[in-house]
Amino acid sequence: MSRPIKLAAALVLAALLAGACAAIPTSGSVERVSDDVGLGESSVRYSPAGPTDGATKEQVLRGFLDAMLAYPVSSRVAAQFLTKEAAKSWRPGEATTVYSSATPVGDGRTDAIELQVEAYLDEQGRLSAGTGTERLAIDFRREGRQWRIATAPIGVLVSVNWFEDYVRPFELYFLDDSGS
Repeated sequence: MSRPIKLAAALVLAALLAGACAAIPTSGSVERVSDDVGLGESSVRYSPAGPTDGATKEQVLRGFLDAMLAYPVSSRVAAQFLTKEAAKSWRPGEATTVYSSATPVGDGRTDAIELQVEAYLDEQGRLSAGTGTERLAIDFRREGRQWRIATAPIGVLVSVNWFEDYVRPFELYFLDDSGS
């Protein structure tokens, strides 16, 4: 037998022997274990893409919304969808609006996005209930030959799925002057 054939036969035999060692147990006691906490939580990293050349207004708006879903949290890519002036004045840490749906609307003269708002998170981390449907006017401008958003929203806009995956509630207690 040639050397390559012997090597292949040895590898096949090793694989068969290793497979024979694995088996499903048919006897013994069953032990109940606790569920893994956080098993359904996402810890996936997500780095969204920036704007593409020749993107339409709707593509720029959808890209901007998508970029705010970056994890770990970063507003760097989202700011690329804004005009230079809007990016300088945008304060993403000012608030978080949590939406269950976001629908771009426009008639050629007026552009907006309709959000089904589920919750607000302010700069201090206080959560409040959403107000239902909210319409945000979106002002687009051309920078060079590309569409960019000229009016940044207050804070960031994130989907309810992102919010449930990455934001955790916790209680804070502050002691009074007596320390009690």
